[in-house]
Amino acid sequence: SVVNHAADRSVNGVQQRVAEVARQAYWYIGIYVATHMFGFLAYNLYMNGIDPPFVSIWLYIISWPLQGFANFFVFIRPRVVVLRNRFPSLSRTRAMYLALFRYDGMVDPASASSRVESETSK
Repeated sequence: SVVNHAADRSVNGVQQRVAEVARQAYWYIGIYVATHMFGFLAYNLYMNGIDPPFVSIWLYIISWPLQGFANFFVFIRPRVVVLRNRFPSLSRTRAMYLALFRYDGMVDPASASSRVESETSK
């Protein structure tokens, strides 16, 4: 029974990890589609002999560089999730700051707990 319980926890942990990785992949795919859809539209119109509307080209030019900006937030998201799970009192803004500048000290088990407490109380 104890072995089965440990195996259940292990399987549950793997399932949670797989779900988190899938969620992260969906974010990356969603950002890609959102930032390239106007380019896809303009290209398809052009390839079918239709002049693409200026608005679709303009929106593509504006949205395409935003992919890198949005991917930064997708990249940092797992760190924010870990910090908010470990310290539920953290605001999203504070968790983002800590994920960027103090993450290693926050999640490293060898770090002093007083430093963690002082960081979360700011």
